[in-house]
Amino acid sequence: MSQVPRALLDADPVVCVDDLGEPLRSVPASTPCWRVDEAFRADPDLLCLAVTDDDRARPAPGLLSRTAFLSAMSGRLGHGRSLHARRPVGHLADRDVLVIDASTGVPRAAEMLLARERSRRFSEVLVRRPDGELRLLEAERVFRALSAQLAREALTDPLTGLSNRADFLRRLDEVCAGTGGAVVACVDLDGFKAVNDSSGHAAGDQLLRRTAERLRGCAGPGAVVARLGGDEFAVLLAGASAADAQHLAARLQEALGRPHDLGGRVLPGRASAGVAVCSALPAEPSALLHEADLAAYRAKQAGGRRCEVVDASWCSDAAPLAPDHRAFEAAAAAGQLEVHYQPIVAVADGSLRSLEALVRWRHPQRGLLAPADFLDDVAAAGYSAELDAHVLRTALTQRARWAAEHGDAVPAHLNVNLSVAGLLAPDLPAVVARELARAGVPSRVLRLELPEVATAAHVRAAEPSLRALRALGVALTLDDVGSGAAGLSHLSELHVDGLKIDRRYVERAPEDARSAVVLRTLVDLGHGLGVPVTAEGAQGPEHLALLRRMAGGRCLLAQGSAVAEPLHPDDVPALWGAAVTAGAGRWPSASARGGSTAAACAAPPRRGSPRS
Repeated sequence: MSQVPRALLDADPVVCVDDLGEPLRSVPASTPCWRVDEAFRADPDLLCLAVTDDDRARPAPGLLSRTAFLSAMSGRLGHGRSLHARRPVGHLADRDVLVIDASTGVPRAAEMLLARERSRRFSEVLVRRPDGELRLLEAERVFRALSAQLAREALTDPLTGLSNRADFLRRLDEVCAGTGGAVVACVDLDGFKAVNDSSGHAAGDQLLRRTAERLRGCAGPGAVVARLGGDEFAVLLAGASAADAQHLAARLQEALGRPHDLGGRVLPGRASAGVAVCSALPAEPSALLHEADLAAYRAKQAGGRRCEVVDASWCSDAAPLAPDHRAFEAAAAAGQLEVHYQPIVAVADGSLRSLEALVRWRHPQRGLLAPADFLDDVAAAGYSAELDAHVLRTALTQRARWAAEHGDAVPAHLNVNLSVAGLLAPDLPAVVARELARAGVPSRVLRLELPEVATAAHVRAAEPSLRALRALGVALTLDDVGSGAAGLSHLSELHVDGLKIDRRYVERAPEDARSAVVLRTLVDLGHGLGVPVTAEGAQGPEHLALLRRMAGGRCLLAQGSAVAEPLHPDDVPALWGAAVTAGAGRWPSASARGGSTAAACAAPPRRGSPRS
C-alpha cells in the first residue's frame, strides 16, 4: 500500500490557486530601472516584482526576478546601470510568465503548468485576483496541493466522506505498531438490498450517508470511521480497553437502532455489529478486523439488530508469515515464483500494445499467492531487488521465446515493475543490459515501471541509473499516478516515457463524477506531456466506453479485467491478433493452456486469485 505523508493528509484542503499564492509587490512598467534597483538593494528579502502595464494593448503583466534584474543592471562589463538606469523597467520584465485566474482549481492549474513546452517551463507563475491584485505562486506548491488532494481522495470514500478500506487498514497497521489496546467494530446494515430494490439506489445512498453521520457521532473524536464497501462500515479506537468496547457497543446499538427519515419516507434502523477488543496489540492487524467481522456475522445470523462483543486477545499470539531471504531464494530456485502476463490494449480498437509481467508465488501449502499476499514479506526480507531481477529475467526469456515462435504477432512492448529497492540498486543498468543481451531482446521492447511510492530523494539518488537506462534505449513509465503524494512531482522532475493512472480513479469513474474529473485531468496531463497514458483498473465495458470518450482521438491504453486477468504464459499466445470487442469489453482467452485461438472465447483461467 502506498504510504502518504501524514502532513499532506492533515493539511487543510486547497480548492483553488488563490489559497496558494503569496503577496507580491507590483510596479508600473514605466517605472525607471534606477528606482527598481533601489528597491531591490534596500530589501534583501525582495525576490521578485510583478510588472503591470496600463497600456490596454499589453494587458498581460510580467515578472521581474531579483537575480535577472541585478544581472542586467551589472552588465557584462559593469556598464549595465548606465545603460538601463533611465529606461522603463518593462523592457526587462519576463512577459512569457503564465498568469492564472485566482479561481482556477488546483488540477486545472497543474494541467496548465505541465502543458507548457519543456523549454518554456518555469518555477513561478502569477495569480490574478478579481480586483486585479497579483500574487506569486511557486509551481511546486501547485503540485504538492494536487498531490495532497489526490492522496485524500485515494483514501476517502466518495459517497460518505469516511475513510475507505485502504485508509482504515493503514490506520489499523499504525495502531497495531504502537502500544496499548485497540477496539475494532464492524457494522453491516440489515436488509440493505431490500431498500435499494424497493426505494431505489438514491434512497440507499441516503441511508448510507445517514449511517455514516451516526457512526461519526457515537465513535467520538480520535476514532477512525470507515466505509469498507457496500453497506459495511468499521470503527477503530486506539488505546481502548474492554470497558471502552462495551460502551462503544451500547452506543452503536442505540444510534443504529433509531429510525431513518429519508425525506418523508421512514425506514427502521436495522444493523448488526461486531466489536473485537485486544488488550495486547496483535502481530497481524487483519486478525483483529477479521474477529470483528465474524462477530458481526454472528449477530446478523442471530436475527440482526444487535451487537456482539468478543475478546480477541488471542490474536496477539499469532505469528505473521515472515519468510527470510533464503526462503525466497529457495522459492525462486524451485520455480515457485511464476510470472503471469496482463494485456495492455488501445481503447480505440482493442489492439494489443504491451504485456505487463506480474509475479505470483505458487506456494506449496497456500496455493497461488497474489503479490499483496507476500511482497511486504519480500521487502522485509531484503529480497525486493533480487525479485525484480528474477521477474525481468523470466519475462525477457519468455518474450524471446514468443518472438521466436510467433514473430510479429507478439506485442511490441513488455512492461516490468521495479520496487524501490530495485530502483536504488547501483547495478540496475548493468543488470538490465545483461538480461536484455542474454535473452536477445531489443532494448526498445522493455518498459520499466517506476514505483509511485518512491520519494523525491529516491528519484534523485537513482538519477544516474535512470539516465543510463534511457541511454540504453529502455523506456521508463511512472506507475500508479494519483495513488499518493509523489507521482505528480515526479512528472515535473523526471523525463518519463509513459504514465499509468491508479486503478481507483478508473474503477470509480463511471459512477462517481469527482473520480471522472480526476481521471480526465490525469489523462490530459499525460497527453500534455506527449507520453502514452495507461488507465489501470478497467473492470467492465462501462469503463472501456468511458475511456474511449476521454481518449478523444488520442492514444489511450487500458488494463484490467475488462480486457483480461493476468494469464499464465501458456495461455497468452492464444490471444495474438485478438482485440477487445466494443460490446463484450473482454478479450477472448484460452480455456486451457496451449488452447487454440478458436477455443479462446471463455473467461481467463483462474489459478488462485491473480491480481496486479
